[in-house]
Amino acid sequence: MKYVAGILLLAASTHSLCGQRYSLSEGTVLEASETTLRNGVLVHVAQVDGGGGVVERTFKLEEVVRLDWPEPGGLGEARRLLAAREPSAALLVLEPILKQFAPFAKIAGSWWPTIARLRLQVLQESGVVAKIEQAARELAALSTEPEAVGEAKLALTELEVRAGRARLAEAMLESILSDPVPAAVRARAWLLRGDIAMADKRYEAAVEAYLRIPVFHGAYDHLVPAALLAGERAFRAWGDVAQAERLAGERARREVPVETGSAITAVPPPESL
Repeated sequence: MKYVAGILLLAASTHSLCGQRYSLSEGTVLEASETTLRNGVLVHVAQVDGGGGVVERTFKLEEVVRLDWPEPGGLGEARRLLAAREPSAALLVLEPILKQFAPFAKIAGSWWPTIARLRLQVLQESGVVAKIEQAARELAALSTEPEAVGEAKLALTELEVRAGRARLAEAMLESILSDPVPAAVRARAWLLRGDIAMADKRYEAAVEAYLRIPVFHGAYDHLVPAALLAGERAFRAWGDVAQAERLAGERARREVPVETGSAITAVPPPESL
């Protein structure tokens, strides 16, 4: 109980108002220390010069064009807990921060997309399908960041794979890859596409998908070893031992340990957020 209380106290510290500002469309800048969110509007309380009284002004959320906000203190702890495979504890940290930024999800400078992406990773670690789906759909609907939207769509595609609906998953991947998505999302999509082809014993298609990772997306060190191992297995299943050995040698040359050949667990490392 003390541990949980400590986590909640850390999360509560993210509401510190030091250095936090709202920038409005007409150029006004509101200090968060003088502003509260009340009934869906921002209420700014200012001291009246000389009189000791105060005056309140209200602003619609639509008037906010940017948040100038330092990183919430709980994010680092949530990343650490995710890396330590403690998803339940990480969620305790993330949920109150996510709630704080929810009204500003689509506003420039908001931490909501970053927090929502991390929450999705945490839920994927927990394996609770209903919560993963809900979080992914929310991220896809509210985020304006292409990589975040792509990650959400990939998460939904992975759920279709787990449910045995491979054809639907392939159609979803085709949609993802046909869009100008960021390279990190494209790489994971090809890895997942290879997994689907491999499960369907379409080994040539699997090899083609897997090898796109080291050829076109070699900068993603957390994906390349998994792709090389998966490609090696696909070549062996296809009967091409020589090419399989070549990939095994390439993987050994990189000297990076591989835990999995599946895109389902090949999510970006927590520190990338």
